[in-house]
Amino acid sequence: RQICVDGDKVQKLKRKYGSKGYQSILFLDQNGSLSDKITGMPDAKMILKLLRNAYARRNLEKEYLDQLAKDPNGIKTNFQVGVYYFEAREYTKAIQFFQKSLDSNETKNVDKKHDALFNLGISYLETGNFKSALATFNSYVAKYPSGDLSSILFFRANTYEELGRKEEAKADYKKVMDLTTDLEEKKDLQIRIDALN
Repeated sequence: RQICVDGDKVQKLKRKYGSKGYQSILFLDQNGSLSDKITGMPDAKMILKLLRNAYARRNLEKEYLDQLAKDPNGIKTNFQVGVYYFEAREYTKAIQFFQKSLDSNETKNVDKKHDALFNLGISYLETGNFKSALATFNSYVAKYPSGDLSSILFFRANTYEELGRKEEAKADYKKVMDLTTDLEEKKDLQIRIDALN
């Protein structure tokens, strides 16, 4: 099934699937998880090749769970399963696998712990567990001060809003405004700040 969406009007989808350019073609599995994407104007051969690949990978859940059975404590394996469930909007399952990734004692793929912590916070936010989301975002800022602060501060501001902590939300939105160069994003942030006054 094919659906056309204007990425400027549906920013959540743009963020969820990591679309950074136009035109983007996303290939999703049966649960709405991303299996592949093309950005730009592909030729017919490329589209056909990726369609065949997407069809072959239409059940990513089984594929990832099979990998997990072989490597149950792997950082990367648990992270990938967490991302799969996150994209399928099964946030409670995603939390379980992101946490398992963070708790792993494996010495390889430790860079994925950075991403697991980020996604864990957003998963808590999506489930309405705002206290855990806030603790996770604060942990991220402490552990990765040179990480993706703009995004983390934005989501932490969302969390503060949900907790009714307006001044802290405004402070984080202002920090994000200082970090971004995107004029549309600055406008959106100013609207959010004004709404908190």
